[in-house]
Amino acid sequence: RKVGNEIEVDRRGGDLDRGSYIERSYQIGFPPFQNGHEYVLFLVWNTALDAWVPAYGPDSAIDVTGGAAHSAGQSDLIRSFEGKSTAELLDLVRRASQ
Repeated sequence: RKVGNEIEVDRRGGDLDRGSYIERSYQIGFPPFQNGHEYVLFLVWNTALDAWVPAYGPDSAIDVTGGAAHSAGQSDLIRSFEGKSTAELLDLVRRASQ
């Protein structure tokens, strides 16, 4: 769902209140999104969940907070983006999608 300039993204994991304790789970190798950070996300619509989900696991999220690209992803493509400026990254993505 889109709300203003924001969209909701469903990810595996999270916190579940079990009453006497909180059960925390997460996708290994894919750290949680951090509030206040900006990301370039590669998403796909999941009709079963009726939600946007990361298309490629950790390779789907590139943190561009502070103007440089950082990702927990391990693919050669995502690793090639590491440290590039946000402007360089967005230019590469735009050119690849043409």
